[in-house]
Amino acid sequence: MIEFNFILNFLDLVFLQGDLLGLRGEGPLGSADPIVKGMLPSALGIIGFSIMLNLFNAGVRKN
Repeated sequence: MIEFNFILNFLDLVFLQGDLLGLRGEGPLGSADPIVKGMLPSALGIIGFSIMLNLFNAGVRKN
């Protein structure tokens, strides 16, 4: 029963505090949290690299 109370207290704290991972929407990219600010550029960089690699692979296979 202690674990259940711990989980409920944690959820209560998170939702009442309202700034877990910058949910208040402050700062650039909607967050003051550096983890959240870095996630979007990193994700876009990974997606861009994978698209370029896919295009390169298609070009090599075409020849």
